[in-house]
Amino acid sequence: MPSTFTPNLHLELQATGEDTNVWGQNLNNNVFSIIDNALGGTLLLPLTNINVTLTTTQAQNSIIVLSGTLTANVSIIFPNIGRTYLIANVTSGAFSVTLSNGGAASIVVQQGTGAYYTCNTTGFFGTPDVHGPDGAPNGNLPMFSGTSGKVLVDSGTTPPIIATQSEAEAGTDNTVYNTPLRTTQQTTARIASQPQAQAGTDNSAIMTPLRTSQAINTIGTAAPSQSQDVNTTTFPIGTVVMAQGAANRCALVPVFLSAVDNRRYTLAGGGSQLAGNWLARGELDGSTTFTMVQRAS
Repeated sequence: MPSTFTPNLHLELQATGEDTNVWGQNLNNNVFSIIDNALGGTLLLPLTNINVTLTTTQAQNSIIVLSGTLTANVSIIFPNIGRTYLIANVTSGAFSVTLSNGGAASIVVQQGTGAYYTCNTTGFFGTPDVHGPDGAPNGNLPMFSGTSGKVLVDSGTTPPIIATQSEAEAGTDNTVYNTPLRTTQQTTARIASQPQAQAGTDNSAIMTPLRTSQAINTIGTAAPSQSQDVNTTTFPIGTVVMAQGAANRCALVPVFLSAVDNRRYTLAGGGSQLAGNWLARGELDGSTTFTMVQRAS
């Protein structure tokens, strides 16, 4: 009785008593080698403009790579068997490749894709794309719905967009998200420089312990003034001078350079006004014409 063959992979089924002395060779060539190809064999199939009918041996591979430049639509005809293939279409050219096996259902393999395709006596079927319902906005996250079947639906939630470093440092975009790195970069960008800390005029920068220490040291070491210019109008906070004129204790008073005497300051105006806010601290030795004043800010 002669050998028969399986319907899908065309494996040889040797009859009892057949193939004396070559039984093992037939088993290796016509069964094991075919199974090996079915599990991992690759067929490289160049295409142009001619339909291709696969031989039984070609169809025994599990991976098929379609290549070449298409100049017309091409069909690949498989044997009418039950199989699953991994097919990659790396062709170029504005034409299509269709898989068929004589059944009613055929399928087009999109260029630049790789996917599993299953065929049986009714034709070819592909793995469907997973996507949300029609009209779902691009970029929404998917989610599973229900307790049975776990249907994939559109969650309506846009995935988070991570801020760039410049966006994090600017701190003006309310549509992006900070990561720990971006938060660190944002905070670092807002730390006061040493000149800002020492000047004490910026109300938007962040003070660190180091910057606070530098600011305090600047204020603490600023007095007394080292200026020898009789026209100096800017003095460190805490400076005390005697000014001609009378004022109540702790009164806020303007202090001026005397316009007639380079040795004096005055409360009555005349010369340039001293910078800052000055407070009266009392008269000198009961004098009604001179008041001790101190710069408060």
